[in-house]
Amino acid sequence: DVHRADFFHILLLNAIQPLAYLEDKLKSAEMFSNTHNIIIDSILNMKYTEIKNCGISVNCKCRVPCKLNIEPMDLMVIIGNLLDNAICAAEKVNDNKYIGIQIIFESGMIYIKVENTYIGKLNIDDERFLTTKSNKAMHGFGLSNVKKTVKKYHGSTKFNYTANLFTSEVILYLE
Repeated sequence: DVHRADFFHILLLNAIQPLAYLEDKLKSAEMFSNTHNIIIDSILNMKYTEIKNCGISVNCKCRVPCKLNIEPMDLMVIIGNLLDNAICAAEKVNDNKYIGIQIIFESGMIYIKVENTYIGKLNIDDERFLTTKSNKAMHGFGLSNVKKTVKKYHGSTKFNYTANLFTSEVILYLE
């Protein structure tokens, strides 16, 4: 199903420029985020359509300038992977499907927090989260890609979970 395909793979396979791709997706997505930062708005608006189609309630707080000193593809890797994981987990919950999103820029730092309800057991090996999907060869690279991208900006990642809420936090140093 093309609509559920990982858009990062589509970008790489079709060699489409990230900004042009996001601008095109923004035209077809329902407006959810309107920060005037085209990269973040495009990612959030595209993912909002998917979140809504899964019957997941969402709360979003986003305060960022129009321009950030970060590569568009890096934002796509970080925010896209965190939201893909959150959507995948939250859609399996029977009641109270929820995703919370915070993206705040302040004093040269960007703080990204994605929290979601989930059900079931997490697959953890040596403090690494492993995919719960059956095709292990094609899945399970998202969080390692997030960590690698965050490291590029001398940032940090933190993952916490309770019995039914998973939280991902990222801090990037942009200046």
